Amino acid sequence: MPAPRFARCMADARVALLLLLLSPGFLVVAGPAAAAHFDQIALEFTGGLGFLDADVRPDIANNGSVIFAGDEVGTGNDKIFVGSGDALVSIDLAGFTNLENVEIDNLGDVAWTADRTIAAVTYRGVYSSKLDTPRVPGVYPRFTLYQGRLFPYDSLQPPARRSIALTSHGEIVYNSITNGDGALFKGPIEGAQPLYQDGGVYYNSIEVDLNDSDEVAIQLEYSDPILGLARGLFVFDAPLQVREDTRTAVEKLSVGQQYVPELNNSGQIAFVVGGNVTMTFYDPPDDDNGTIVAEVDLSPGIWIATPTPFGLPPILTKVVGTTTGFASFGRVLFDDFGRIVFSASKTGGGSGIYSGPDPVADKIVEVGDIVDGRLYSFLSLGKGNDWGQFTLITSDFFTTDRQVWRVTPEPAPEPGMAILLASGVASLVGLGRRRRR
Repeated sequence: MPAPRFARCMADARVALLLLLLSPGFLVVAGPAAAAHFDQIALEFTGGLGFLDADVRPDIANNGSVIFAGDEVGTGNDKIFVGSGDALVSIDLAGFTNLENVEIDNLGDVAWTADRTIAAVTYRGVYSSKLDTPRVPGVYPRFTLYQGRLFPYDSLQPPARRSIALTSHGEIVYNSITNGDGALFKGPIEGAQPLYQDGGVYYNSIEVDLNDSDEVAIQLEYSDPILGLARGLFVFDAPLQVREDTRTAVEKLSVGQQYVPELNNSGQIAFVVGGNVTMTFYDPPDDDNGTIVAEVDLSPGIWIATPTPFGLPPILTKVVGTTTGFASFGRVLFDDFGRIVFSASKTGGGSGIYSGPDPVADKIVEVGDIVDGRLYSFLSLGKGNDWGQFTLITSDFFTTDRQVWRVTPEPAPEPGMAILLASGVASLVGLGRRRRR
């Protein structure tokens, strides 16, 4: 960056603060866990909810609204429910099956992935609704964003993958990449979602994420110049990028190494590693006749990556491992303040939700804890928002009725700070992109 431009950036107090917050030492992991505030959002057989669908992870918008899946008490009809701690509203899912994912934004837009059968053809698609004033009391319209043929399969219109991501301001990403067919789509949920990336050298994807800086992180099988078929975590920040112009958090993995990207607005990615693996990099990049410049080892734990250009060694930091009392890890959440929240089991037995490497000091809640007079007999980590709130599905040991909870870290950062951070990051990322191009 030219010196005068850099000086002008540093003269802006907001940018200076953002640069401090985004420095590696700040973003890696927060300190010992503070107290957390728990709000019950839903309880089975209460407020119109029958059985909760614990296989669908509840999502939470930046305004605290929580979306989850279940059926209607008395009828058994599948529905999506939304609540903030008071009355629940619901969207009927008649005609849909195999619901796998739900998302919500600050404006009342909701999205989900599911199957539906029309005229003997089974589709898997991405659908949406809007929680504004319904034209018919209690009935909300349902829209099709994308619908691909699951059976019989059609290479020109492959089924949607189960993972979608929706930002709190209404930008959505989804994809249908299957064995080189299909594509990645991104755009406003209430508008058109144009083609963002073709399949081609990319094959099967499992998880995708999207941030407010307009970056898409996606786990993909891909055609690697050295390994042939491999898997990696790719970052796209412009439509129709060729592979060599992308960035990666990890690459050159076997297809069995299926890490889930958790992307925050700074552009960093947190992910869980379950085993030991080595990535080998060459100079020139992707030329196995070149010189080996790096052999990057991954071991079980939680890692944070700053993506680097395709073919170059990643910038990685391991923030939690198995040497401090943890045995294995589930999912990880990563907010705009660099904090992680994750599910894990402990070496000595027991499991729970934690926010750092010490299973005692960084415990948020464990199976067997009593919160608000309820004994948690199991815990399932849901999704989080940009400023640290996240969701849980639990069960009361005494009644076995399952619940959805919203958890807020204390002291909680102001939502406005997350917005300021995201907007500053977007400016810095945009500047960096212009330099790179």
